[in-house]
Amino acid sequence: MVLFVCSTAYQLLNALQISQMLNEEADLIFTTKHLQIDTDELIQRGFFRKVYYWDELLDTFILSKCKTRRERIIRGVKKVFRYAQIKKVYETLPNRDQQYRVVFIAYMNYTSQCVYYYFKRTGAVLSLYDDGIYSYHCLSSKPSLFRRIASRWLFKSYVADEVACFYSRDSRGVDVGDHQGIEMVDIPPFPTALSDDAIAIFGGNKSDIEAFSRRVIFFDQCFEDEYSQALQQKITHGLYELLGDELIIKIHPTTSGSKYDERITQVRSKVPYEIISGLISQKDKVLISVLSTACFTPFLIKREEPSVFLAFNMLEEDNPLSKKYVDVYERFRKEYSEGEKISAPENLQQLLSAVKARVEKPGV
Repeated sequence: MVLFVCSTAYQLLNALQISQMLNEEADLIFTTKHLQIDTDELIQRGFFRKVYYWDELLDTFILSKCKTRRERIIRGVKKVFRYAQIKKVYETLPNRDQQYRVVFIAYMNYTSQCVYYYFKRTGAVLSLYDDGIYSYHCLSSKPSLFRRIASRWLFKSYVADEVACFYSRDSRGVDVGDHQGIEMVDIPPFPTALSDDAIAIFGGNKSDIEAFSRRVIFFDQCFEDEYSQALQQKITHGLYELLGDELIIKIHPTTSGSKYDERITQVRSKVPYEIISGLISQKDKVLISVLSTACFTPFLIKREEPSVFLAFNMLEEDNPLSKKYVDVYERFRKEYSEGEKISAPENLQQLLSAVKARVEKPGV
């Protein structure tokens, strides 16, 4: 029997497929409160034997809640204190009496590590599975000295050194760094046979899918700073003046309320875009965002190459997100067979002109 640790819709999509690839029973443990899932459907449709929820550590380590340096220091102290109580953490695991052959984790954070290392004590080995952009460099990224020391103090090893197998959408793009000998398994394109299952699991219906029939999609992000929020409003207003009802805004699940132009169709779909892009072709779409990696979901899931416009160059100069995103941008430009279909305009006028040219170009 195997166990999947899951906290996002994209992870769940991959867990569903991998569970179908394996010829053995599988359990699932959610480490978040934010996914709206019909647990009964997951079990009744035969994907998992049991589904557990474990959010013991969820609120303790959310960095985005820290607004000041003092709050970040306090967060660090709380983490160390919590780390020292590992046995108490283990006692809260809802499935601690089970035994697993393999534990699948997608994101190597402290919560996922706790799950894996607990079941390692009874013989479990570790497999990674695709978590999007992060997965393709997580093994080659060099951890800080503190993180290595803390990991060896708590778990007697560093988690990346434990990985035996990696299920990814594109094993060719995975940089394993110094971690040799890992078995690489490709997850096949999302099968249409799973479409009804996926919609039912997320409690959606066909209207959730039909909303994405329009040509141009803007992906909202839940930014905390006013400049980035205003930038999204400015971009979508300009796009609407240019495209009219060809445009929709996909509202991020954690965004509350809306500050966008009321004339623009805004979608809060129960069915995540990761699922939608697996069900219907996105190859002729125009996807736009400040720096949402959702724009690359069709490529990761089905190797489709929609046109992508990213506005991270329009963020404030000292915004660290724009610098971090350059590597992601460059990587996908190289991965696309037509790299010019991905661009990052320097200003709003460039963006609108490029989108207009792309929309008007036949067959693109």
